[in-house]
Order: sequence, then C-alpha cells, then structure tokens
Amino acid sequence: MLEDAALALQLAAQVRPAVWLQATAVEDEAEIAPGRTRLGGCPCLPAGVAWPKRGRYPDHELRMKPHREDSVAPDGRWRWARPKQVQLFREEAWQHVARIDSTFR
Repeated sequence: MLEDAALALQLAAQVRPAVWLQATAVEDEAEIAPGRTRLGGCPCLPAGVAWPKRGRYPDHELRMKPHREDSVAPDGRWRWARPKQVQLFREEAWQHVARIDSTFR
C-alpha cells in the first residue's frame, strides 16, 4: 500500500505485538451474558456467591500511621504548599484513612 519502500521498511521495523480491545457501553450490566468479558463494573459471580474480601494486614496500624499523621500534621510539614493546598492534603489523608478503616472492620 505504501509506494515509498524506505518508509514501508521503517514502519515495519517499528511494529510491535498488540491487542485491540473494542468495548461497548451497556445501560444495564444484566445485559451482559455470564462469562462474557467485562471491563469494569460489578464482578460476574454466580448468584449467591459473595465477592471475596481480605482482612486487615497484621501490620495495619503501622501502614496507616503515615496517613494518620498527614491528616493532623502541623503546617510546618507543608511549608512549601499554599494554605488551601495544606487543607486539601489533610482532608485527602483523612478520607484515605476513613475509607481504609471502613473497608477493613
């Protein structure tokens, strides 16, 4: 298809293996037949089977410590940031802690 042989060779040298995924949006996930491939959405499990959950790591509190500290950190920790950014960082850290704590109760 390319009349320029040099360009064709250059393009051929750059070819890499690839997979083309073509997604189609659906209004209701129930429209997707069981066993069909999904990108995102709810898990496709048999009726009555709960999605598996993992409990807290044994060192949960140690892992959470830096996030808890960020949520109440003195302004000195964020001296490079503007006041609005400092408040945003604290709120994000607090939301992260709350989200993880509520997930692993």
